[in-house]
Amino acid sequence: MVTNGNYLGNLGQKKAENYYCKCCDYTTSYESKMKRHFKTKKHNDNHMVTNGNYLGRKGRKGRENANNKWECGCGKSYKYKSGLSRHKTICTFIEEDTEGARCLLIKKENNGVVCKDEIIMKLLEQNAELMKKLENTTTINGNNNNMNMNSNNTNFNIQLYLNENCKNATSIQDFARQLKITMRDVSLLKDNEPKAITNIITKNLKDYTTSERPFHHHKEKWYIKDDKQGWDNKGDNKGEKIIKNVKNQLSKTASIVFIKNNPNFLKDDKQGTAYAETMVVAMKDVNKKDSKKVLKSLKDECSV
Repeated sequence: MVTNGNYLGNLGQKKAENYYCKCCDYTTSYESKMKRHFKTKKHNDNHMVTNGNYLGRKGRKGRENANNKWECGCGKSYKYKSGLSRHKTICTFIEEDTEGARCLLIKKENNGVVCKDEIIMKLLEQNAELMKKLENTTTINGNNNNMNMNSNNTNFNIQLYLNENCKNATSIQDFARQLKITMRDVSLLKDNEPKAITNIITKNLKDYTTSERPFHHHKEKWYIKDDKQGWDNKGDNKGEKIIKNVKNQLSKTASIVFIKNNPNFLKDDKQGTAYAETMVVAMKDVNKKDSKKVLKSLKDECSV
């Protein structure tokens, strides 16, 4: 590359060097070394004399005015060229706004030349991409905050629903005391306790409207109304209070229901055996595995 017909040029096949002074055939990979080269006597002599003739030039490389004085771009003038050359070795002035200054420092890339303006444009493009990434990050964080707020609102809504819409609901204790249990339920108890308890609860819930029910399921938690404490607004992950109260009532009622439907159980060996087996199951606590089965079966029925 040649700027103002002088010292800058494309190095051609020499791909390792980045900066090239054509008039001196000098190459370097360092900007600082190229700047030092511009101040040397060799460069100034080669730049200002071509084919044995003087080339006058304004700016850093010096010029000769009407009085034949050698001047530097910094403002200092010398009578002889040698004085200007010595001055150039220590002068720090850098010429601006000239055609050559725009491509004073050139960088080779893909057999081409990248000027200062092109580098600036690339930096601006990179900054624009960075701003887009920051905006996307802000949007994601904002969405996460909205999700957290919505989650809090959901918790608040279920509490409001229980305290306002279900304030007249029956308690779990009253629900258990009023359970209607049939002989069919008692017979199933000894063969499949989880299914028997599930059927008893589901059947008896039909006697209540949704707002009158003693418990609800929401977001993997059970909300149960106690006759003394009222609604448990924090929710219970296990729902043990439901199983415990229902099973307690079942243990009291199962014997009465069985005897009413089998008055001769003391004389009939088959009925007597069935009674004994039924009471064993009715009187014991429900294990955790069976409790989970019951509550899992009730989730859909009790969801709000």
